[in-house]
Amino acid sequence: MDLKTNTNVPVVAIRPYRLSDAADTMAIFLGAVTETAASDYSPEQIEAWARPEARELSAWHAAMNARNSYVATVDGEPAGFSDVDPKGYIDMMFVSPRYLRPG
Repeated sequence: MDLKTNTNVPVVAIRPYRLSDAADTMAIFLGAVTETAASDYSPEQIEAWARPEARELSAWHAAMNARNSYVATVDGEPAGFSDVDPKGYIDMMFVSPRYLRPG
């Protein structure tokens, strides 16, 4: 069988979350909530979910670290993130609006 490879699809690498990912993952979360989800939720719902004025980077990092988070990168740049607990439960999974639907 001859499989065709789409060379336009970016290569995604998955690695454990680290402190240096805090600002990028928080920006991905805010972008996904305020941009990607904007057509599915009211402005009031978006504001209540995103709460950008209430987000603090050290608290974000502590929560990400506690949730066993992973970061998806494209060319070394964070493109999304998720987490998984020991039982397989996923609490968060977000992709930067910049990387939506590449294939």
